[in-house]
Order: sequence, then structure tokens, then C-alpha cells
Amino acid sequence: ELTKAAAENYHNSWRKRHGVVLDGEIAAFHFRRGNYDPAVKLYEKVCAMYAGDGWRALLAEVLPNLAECQKQLEDLAGYLLSCIKLLSLEKNLLREEERHTIQSEVLRLAHSALKNPVSLDVSSLITFQEGVDLLLSFVRGILETY
Repeated sequence: ELTKAAAENYHNSWRKRHGVVLDGEIAAFHFRRGNYDPAVKLYEKVCAMYAGDGWRALLAEVLPNLAECQKQLEDLAGYLLSCIKLLSLEKNLLREEERHTIQSEVLRLAHSALKNPVSLDVSSLITFQEGVDLLLSFVRGILETY
């Protein structure tokens, strides 16, 4: 409750980033307790700020937790989008085995019988400096799997 109150005070002041960082701490608390719904809402806010401010290393730390929450809540569209965002991160921010695991997960979901089609914008894979290499790596991963 204290952290939540402090975050609200930061949000109401000129230090909104501090409030979002505290939101991340609250999200982590909910995540560890298995309270995925409130964690998702807070992690989405944190990830949006980190991405918007170009804090990609911090985004790489938080985005896997958001993806796991979405997976647990069976939010496939959100989960796939988070996976795509993870794959769009620079190579040094994601271990190679993590990258392969995420690629395999995306492929598994793409080939499963989804009740509702999920459309995804994968343009984020090619919008960053190493994006073209990442896109080629993703396609290579698909081809190696099949």
C-alpha cells in the first residue's frame, strides 16, 4: 500500500517516470504472488514508458514478465505481441537460447488451432538498427524448425 501511495504521488507530480518505476515494483509483487491481471496492467504501463523513452535494456528485463502474465491469462494476442517485441530487441539484450525459445513459442502458437485469428504487426522486427538481421534470424529459425 505504501508503494502504491508513493507511485500515485509521483504520478500527480512532475515525476511521472518515478511513479511508473514504482508501478513496476508493484507489478513484480503481483507477478510473484500469481495475481496476473493487476500485474499485466502495470507491466503494460512500464513497458510503454521504457519503449517510448528508448530504455531497451530495462524493457528487456520487464517484457518477459509481461509476456508470462499474458500467457497465464490466456491473452494470446497480447502474449504474441510481447514475444514479437522481445524478438525485436537487440541481440545483446536477449540470450540466444531465449531468442530460440521465443521463436519456437511463436511458431507453436501460429500452427496451433487458435479459436480466434490473431493479427500481428511484425514491423517492429525491422524498425531498429539490427532489425533486418533479426528478421532474417527469425526467418532462419522458422526454416530450421521445418
